[in-house]
Amino acid sequence: MPNEYGDSLNEAIAPHQITPSPNPNPRPRRISMADILDDVLVLIFYQVFKSTGQRSHKKGIHFPESVASVCARWRAVMFSVSEFWSVLLIGTSDWDMSTQLPVICQVETVTPTTGTLEAPILESMDIHGMSLRQMFDCGTPMLPKVNEIRIDGYDYHEFPPFPVADFVRLLYKLPSLRTLRCSDIELTPSGDELAPPDLGNPPEIKVVEFTRMDGDCIQEISSRLGRPTVPLAHYTKCRILEPLELFRTSGSCILTDMDTDWDILNILKDQNGPQCSTLHIEGSPFWEDMVELLAGPLPDGSWICPNLTELILSGCCEGFFDDRPAQRALVNMIKARDALYNSTGLPPQGHPDHVVSSLTRLTVDAKGRFGRYIEADDLEWLDANLASVRWGDWSGGTKEHGESESSTEETDSETNDSCEE
Repeated sequence: MPNEYGDSLNEAIAPHQITPSPNPNPRPRRISMADILDDVLVLIFYQVFKSTGQRSHKKGIHFPESVASVCARWRAVMFSVSEFWSVLLIGTSDWDMSTQLPVICQVETVTPTTGTLEAPILESMDIHGMSLRQMFDCGTPMLPKVNEIRIDGYDYHEFPPFPVADFVRLLYKLPSLRTLRCSDIELTPSGDELAPPDLGNPPEIKVVEFTRMDGDCIQEISSRLGRPTVPLAHYTKCRILEPLELFRTSGSCILTDMDTDWDILNILKDQNGPQCSTLHIEGSPFWEDMVELLAGPLPDGSWICPNLTELILSGCCEGFFDDRPAQRALVNMIKARDALYNSTGLPPQGHPDHVVSSLTRLTVDAKGRFGRYIEADDLEWLDANLASVRWGDWSGGTKEHGESESSTEETDSETNDSCEE
């Protein structure tokens, strides 16, 4: 029906002129990951980075590689923060003895979203023994900034022989190496083969850790490195069947989960560094006869650990924590060393008249899980003659008393000051 102007309704209002009425309940637009700002993504990734803990191929932790592989934008954000790439995990396929493949790392070139990406300097390596062997076969370049290397696993029954001399040549490629950790490595002896003259100076290693290693192998590694003196040597479940020349220890020697008392004794006979002072026996045998060997000189006149000033016994030490004679022998050993040290006029270590040092610190069963079978007068002697003593739930020593008196004097002084005010 036409309107008052003679037009029909269809002609009066064209479809494109119709204005829809506003929706009283509009559906909100969905926010996607693409809407998150790069700076916010960095904060999120950083929280994930902190929560992953120590990265290791054994734990299956592949951050940041897994995050960077999601999309090109996330990859660009990840590459913009060099801290995420301080440790790299480079996966390799199963060992194929017919084709020795070198370890290869390929990184995609992207434009960082913020700042400039600085490629991290390789400072720490965690590598399988076979990969290390392949690096040697392919010609290992100098890695000038690596200060720590952990080499885990090499079975010469499964892989080609890996001579100790070749193994040590690789260590010479790491001039900044300070920490050497080796676990389950079976190397073949190199005999009388001499090191090439062009290797230069060996790295100045400060910490060595050997786990489930043979003593002969450790001895040859030490020898080919010039038998250095290290502040810390840690041996775990190592087989030391006879006295050997291992790494001289100037500070601490830690023996963990050793199988027999002979393994321990053969290591201790070599701990004659100029300042070897701390011995920590953890979960290893410590029988009475072994304790007594520390109380006096050997038949040749030498002492085991002559410069020992601190002894720590922890874990379940077979033959000690449940044995009254062994615990009594420990106190007698400390008294004997103290008496000899005082009778010689207290010469310092390195002095021609120095024979043996007196223990000043003792820690036994700090967690208090085992019995204490020594007399009260022995505890009194330890309390009066050692700087620090902790035996189970009991603690004492002259240093603790001094700190207690100092704390009491400070408290009294504060009380007097408050009273005067």
